[in-house]
Amino acid sequence: MFRVSAQQVYSVISPHQLTHEQLAAVEGASLVSPTLVIAGAGSGKTELMTVRIMFLVANGFATPDQILGLT
Repeated sequence: MFRVSAQQVYSVISPHQLTHEQLAAVEGASLVSPTLVIAGAGSGKTELMTVRIMFLVANGFATPDQILGLT
């Protein structure tokens, strides 16, 4: 399992809870290949990407210099 959950990471930046779909996008996405998230304008894609990056770093799956986030 993870040392730090996606929900714990999200609580650092927001008082809200992640949805089941958002949790799946953060915790269930591949650790070895890129991930593409497609959603409508204003749906929170950039915020979710931030949570994913924080999740990867907090759990030691990546270092900041290994991540490229494009929005």
